[in-house]
Amino acid sequence: GHEAGDKVQQYHLHRCDAAQALQVLHLATLHRGDYRTGMTNTEPHDGLTLFGSFTSSSSYKPMLYLALARVPFSFRTVNLKVGVQNTAEYRAVNRWGVVPSLKHNGLTILQSNVILDYLARETGIFEGKTEAARWNARSWLS
Repeated sequence: GHEAGDKVQQYHLHRCDAAQALQVLHLATLHRGDYRTGMTNTEPHDGLTLFGSFTSSSSYKPMLYLALARVPFSFRTVNLKVGVQNTAEYRAVNRWGVVPSLKHNGLTILQSNVILDYLARETGIFEGKTEAARWNARSWLS
């Protein structure tokens, strides 16, 4: 594990291929229990900001989507083990104090399946070209 005060490596997913994205996610999960800080940030990004925890499968789903879709985003770690989800700072993002949350273009999208649906519609990636294909894709995204 990391000693208190050590910098935890942070990974910024930016236009990487799927193999690199999966490697980043794998490396991040190796540090699952080592986060001793509140919210940590990847490099700022003007577009999408995903708030989540590496210990949360619900956070993993939109993180994986963004990585596989090669959509640049910033990630803010919400340390559930020390109660960051209950702080005023995070409650200003998500009134329920749960992860994940997505901020984009002035909107805050909550709940992993809603985030996945939003991302598919907004980016057109994994969305499907026909109505039947869109519903089929949504069944896999949920």
